[in-house]
Amino acid sequence: MMRDGATALAEGQSETTIEVKLPGRSYPIVIGEGLIASAGRRIAAALPGARCAVVSDANVAALYLAPLKASLEQHGLFLGEAVVTPGEASKSFPVLAALSETLLEQ
Repeated sequence: MMRDGATALAEGQSETTIEVKLPGRSYPIVIGEGLIASAGRRIAAALPGARCAVVSDANVAALYLAPLKASLEQHGLFLGEAVVTPGEASKSFPVLAALSETLLEQ
């Protein structure tokens, strides 16, 4: 048995959901294959009318930003993107301030 109520993927199963239970709120974490391609559909179903800005570092963006953007655009959710430099230097208040300005402009 895994922690937090997680279960191992059964043969042929492509995803599993872990429910995080906190005082006063809870939320699911979905783990599996093909989730980036289905992100737009899932978000649109869970949050009708939502708009999404994607924040990523350059390493992750190079791998996943284009397919995530496509999925969000397909469902009318994509608002914009902000890509920061990878590494600890990006974990700073000046980068947070610039990121906040970028997101507010979008």
